[in-house]
Amino acid sequence: MGETVSESPDAAVARYDYLLHCAGCHLADGSGAPPEVPPLRSMARLAAMPDGRDYLVRVPEVAQAPLRNARLANLLNWALQEFSRDKSPAGFRPLSAKEVGDARRRILKDPLRTRAEILEAAR
Repeated sequence: MGETVSESPDAAVARYDYLLHCAGCHLADGSGAPPEVPPLRSMARLAAMPDGRDYLVRVPEVAQAPLRNARLANLLNWALQEFSRDKSPAGFRPLSAKEVGDARRRILKDPLRTRAEILEAAR
């Protein structure tokens, strides 16, 4: 029987990284404090869109996290699955360390506006 993401050794590291670097704002359960700190349950919808995947990595607190690209990709992949309502987001393709590295080099100047534009374009 295969290991689920939440049971894998990488999941333990990702959960640790989440609690250390993300839970202070997004809370342990990912509920956030909308609208400034969005709930992470909406991440799966964004991750299914090319611009949304890029956005998730470029959010300043994510892009500037003191984690190597592979570890940040692990954290984001874990969070996408952990906080998704159905635990398997439609169209979910794990982020790679290269994708994370490429995206986090580009500064995102207005995260709230960018998020709204991406969601509006998807309608």
